[in-house]
Amino acid sequence: MADKLALLKRLRHEAVLADRARLAAAIAALDDAEAACTAARTALRRETDEAARLDRGDQAVIAFAAWLPHGRAAIAAAEERLAQATLAASRARAALSLSRAAERAVIELITSRADARARHQATRAQTALDDITLSRRRSG
Repeated sequence: MADKLALLKRLRHEAVLADRARLAAAIAALDDAEAACTAARTALRRETDEAARLDRGDQAVIAFAAWLPHGRAAIAAAEERLAQATLAASRARAALSLSRAAERAVIELITSRADARARHQATRAQTALDDITLSRRRSG
């Protein structure tokens, strides 16, 4: 049984490592999505500022009007990507928490069984000593 628990402990630890790697990837994707969202919003601000400059004339406003649907679509896509990345990171955090809890449970089970074995051996040793003492009293 100890071998099976040791194997289970190793498997749980490998699951923790895999979930840690998935969380790292999810956080990297989240960082990328945040950067894309910031870039899309910055582009909108930049284009708005350019269109609002008085020295640029009507052509800047016309160009901005043509660009605006693209800019809004880029922001919407970036925000959707950010929402999905946030959700993925939350799921990865939850999965890591669960795999850590499972690993701790196996470790606690191994520890409690080892403690129980030690108590049982101590009880057996004490019983043997008691038997020796009792038999000496009877013979002596």
